[in-house]
Amino acid sequence: MNFSLLSGSSLAMSLLVLGPLLAHLASRRPVQRRAFGAMMLLRRVSRKLRRRRRIRDPVLMILRMALVLLMVLAAAHPVLHLPRQPAELGSSGRLVVIVDNSMSMSAPASAGAAATGQTQDQSATLLSTARSQAAESIRRLPSGVQVGLVTTAGGPGSPSGNTGALRLTPTLTDATKRVARMAESIPPTFEATDLTGALRQSRALLAGEPGEVLVFSDEAGPTLLSSSLEEMERLLASGSTVIPRKLTAQNNDNLCIASTQYAEGIEGGSLKVQVLNFGSRQVEATLSVRLPDGREMNAFVDLPAAQEPAHPSETDLPGPPGRAQELFTIPPEVQGGIASVHVLDSGLQQDDYRYFHLPRVGASRVLLVEGDPGASPTRSETYFLERALAPWGGKRSGVTPDIIGPAGMESLDPRRHRVVILANVSEPGPLAADLNAFVRAGGGLVITCGDNILPQRYNSALGSLLPAMFRESRNLVGRNALGVSVQPPDTGVPFFSPFGKKGTGSFALVHFYRLMTFEPLLRDRDSRILLAMENGMPLLLESRVGRGRVLVLAGTVDLAWGNLPVQAVFVPLVQRIIAFLGAQGGESASFHSGTTGQTLSIPLPHRRLSPSVQGPDGNTVPSTVSGGRLLFTPRTPGAFIVHLPGSSPLAMVAVNTPAPESDLRPYGSLKELEASVDPTLFQSQVELGPWLLITALVLLLLQALVASKAADSGNGRRHAQSVSTAAAHGTPIPE
Repeated sequence: MNFSLLSGSSLAMSLLVLGPLLAHLASRRPVQRRAFGAMMLLRRVSRKLRRRRRIRDPVLMILRMALVLLMVLAAAHPVLHLPRQPAELGSSGRLVVIVDNSMSMSAPASAGAAATGQTQDQSATLLSTARSQAAESIRRLPSGVQVGLVTTAGGPGSPSGNTGALRLTPTLTDATKRVARMAESIPPTFEATDLTGALRQSRALLAGEPGEVLVFSDEAGPTLLSSSLEEMERLLASGSTVIPRKLTAQNNDNLCIASTQYAEGIEGGSLKVQVLNFGSRQVEATLSVRLPDGREMNAFVDLPAAQEPAHPSETDLPGPPGRAQELFTIPPEVQGGIASVHVLDSGLQQDDYRYFHLPRVGASRVLLVEGDPGASPTRSETYFLERALAPWGGKRSGVTPDIIGPAGMESLDPRRHRVVILANVSEPGPLAADLNAFVRAGGGLVITCGDNILPQRYNSALGSLLPAMFRESRNLVGRNALGVSVQPPDTGVPFFSPFGKKGTGSFALVHFYRLMTFEPLLRDRDSRILLAMENGMPLLLESRVGRGRVLVLAGTVDLAWGNLPVQAVFVPLVQRIIAFLGAQGGESASFHSGTTGQTLSIPLPHRRLSPSVQGPDGNTVPSTVSGGRLLFTPRTPGAFIVHLPGSSPLAMVAVNTPAPESDLRPYGSLKELEASVDPTLFQSQVELGPWLLITALVLLLLQALVASKAADSGNGRRHAQSVSTAAAHGTPIPE
């Protein structure tokens, strides 16, 4: 209840209340005058004067002052605001229930948040409490009431993130028991609160007709209420009423990872992690960084408490959260991919992880076995391969190979290397056992041909890995002739999909005048020809053995049999071979970031591709391809991989939870927002002006009556005084 004045300036007339007081205080002249000469009578006269100057008729004075005051207050149009009882659920016959199932609703509920008649569970969350209260409210509705159910998250996402609300009932229904069961089974999400969308869905269910909208929410977050103001105005303008049911978290203390930033260094670089503390007390938190290869690094960080508002008397908004940074040193060799940072927190646990992209750092992924060093760089396979794989650009995103001779195969480390290249190696026998185990365990093997290759030795030592048995090397044309060109590849094949249509024209400029020939493909090991010459001879062959792959290049990677190393297609082809076998550099897959509940749009290298998306749990995520872009909506945080069947990743997506959901502190209330739109919803107004005028009229009559009686009493006293004076002086008594 509160009191307000429509014309506050009218109170200036309240100074008129001093008029009656001054009138009663004014000195009054005596009715009769008598001369006195004796000084002995001075004291007696002084006492009479004091009696005359006293305020006479105080009751009449008070009535007159009250009359003036009431008139002034009536002119100010005072209004009394009384709290109005909320609308009864179902009174309009149409009710929409909104349940907030965003990430912040997974916070532990306070002891007083449980539904009526229920025992508070120590593990109860805000969402579980909201579900039980919503179901209970629906079951208590009078018969005949139509009800609808809407959630604030879980709906189809969009790049803007504003369509996460989901309508669980397509229309209003009187099947309250079924809707109550639906409310009890609403799942939690990792997504943001789309209260605006939920109110819009409610307005659609009500179809413009008046009704009640019952909202169960924690009303937390810096932008939740302000963003839904416009939709609230539209809903209230249709005659509907929003009934908020605010749920309070056990506490607002929460920690989250705000950002991660990797910086290159001489050894392995550094990782800067920023942590936020929304709580009111200083804490020490444990941070754990998990690298893509599974290694972990731990540290402790001291987090200051959230700051107090700069001007607490002017605003009720919380102050900025406490911030702290921790620096991690990245090891000299790290596999590239998606890493994560974890903060140990007793509050909201759904936002304790943050995922980020970490480029490949230092670690060599390719073991290059040099079979023919060559007398000059143009006669050396290693010379061209090393430059095709070496780091380039400011990102250092290539692959630095470990180069050994045939006798150094003990350097093969499956934990470090992903691909082995046999470059014109003449004797593969001593390497056979290690290579067989390496490939079958998931490694990649590349064999390039040359004058050192003896088909019988390869067929005998590596026959179980080859896509086809070697036959012999053969000249295609004379040595001085241009040679046979390469047939442009089919970009529909996943291996060549990154080249696109425009990138295949360069293959026609590659010529070979000598190649290795092969027996028919061995179908028992899933063999195929990836690239062929214009005359149909195979140039690049593939086989799958165990969990690994083997690629055989029928030509050389120097200038001995053709011009491949000096053509523009050589570097991207070598890099694609390495990436296809799993030892990609930083540029082999595109990196993207996203937020749970927000639809991501990933560009594809070719419109004809139809890749799939693998989620953090290893399952396939629903996706669509439109206009050369892959669209999907991640529902959980983590690492998402976009890939083609049997190919290395096309894109890697680091998905995190929405930042506003980590702030559990209230920034206002839904009730205050609704009251700002229509104050009459929660208060009834009583105009006091007419009542004050009636009271003033009553006082006017009363003071007239009192004044009349006071006048009669005064006349009686004066008559008695005249009689007494006349008797004392022996004069006739006045009539």
